[in-house]
Amino acid sequence: PSSTPWYKGLRAMKSFVFTYAVASALVLRPMAPRRLPAIAPKPAALYALPADEPAEQQTKEPLWKKFGEAGVIAYVGINVFWYAIGVNLFLRGMPIKQAGGAKLAYKRFLAAWGLCFAASHSLGPVLPAVRAAGAGALSPLSSALLKRMRRRLPASTPHWVAPSLAFVGLCGLFGVLSFFTLTTELVRVAAAA
Repeated sequence: PSSTPWYKGLRAMKSFVFTYAVASALVLRPMAPRRLPAIAPKPAALYALPADEPAEQQTKEPLWKKFGEAGVIAYVGINVFWYAIGVNLFLRGMPIKQAGGAKLAYKRFLAAWGLCFAASHSLGPVLPAVRAAGAGALSPLSSALLKRMRRRLPASTPHWVAPSLAFVGLCGLFGVLSFFTLTTELVRVAAAA
């Protein structure tokens, strides 16, 4: 089976993911380890409600404000991998009933994308909340990457440039992963003939 086109495509994708992981590790490697602050109980005064505002009027801070740009970038990164992996899983689970060309491959790719999107939202707010929690957990990593990007940019660069570059990079990564998925699907559909 090592000579079949889908196996070669799978090996190429594995090589790409491995290269991306190694490059990420090399970018993060020079960072000095951080010491965690001591865990101590917070004084009760921090939990007390202000006297001038009743509990009913207090509102929770939105997650995007709490985690900021790093949380948003982490959420986009999680979604990139969520949909890239999900579409691949749906394509592997969909049997190829007939041989076809590019039109059938595109149709199957779009159907898998739609199924992945529907499955992602089928449990209501549960799965987006899981991804948001993951983004909250990964926001320190995203923050460190954004700080590293800002250090490499000229000092006069506006603050919004680093997150914009990170967002564009993640969109590009999603495009590359989708291209590999679609190319693999073209090969699988052509091999079914």
